[in-house]
Amino acid sequence: MPQRAQLLFYASQTNDHPRIASMIKLGKQRARQFGLGEEIKNERAIMFRQFFGDRIRDVGSLVVLRSSRLSTPLLVDVCFALALKDFYGDQKYQEVQSRLALDPSDLEEFGFLYKVTKKVAR
Repeated sequence: MPQRAQLLFYASQTNDHPRIASMIKLGKQRARQFGLGEEIKNERAIMFRQFFGDRIRDVGSLVVLRSSRLSTPLLVDVCFALALKDFYGDQKYQEVQSRLALDPSDLEEFGFLYKVTKKVAR
């Protein structure tokens, strides 16, 4: 695991809100399921995992602050699909959307949180 990723992992284990830590764990599982897990060492995959982790933390922070009861696995799936779209383009996005059977209304509703946090993070 790259040094930055290790530091973030250990910091997250002690500093992240439990819901955000759960989202990160689910995100790692989702990335591994689609061939972008930590065992993949190419630079593009590493950059994607860092980008995806940042988006999960941003969305998770907003959800925690709002005391929202939104579905954690669904939030992670939407973040994953939208992060793939941002990073790899529409083809990967379409593949993930169909394999995960994401409802377009969920993508629109939860995608709003993703887009808002993405703009704030810039």
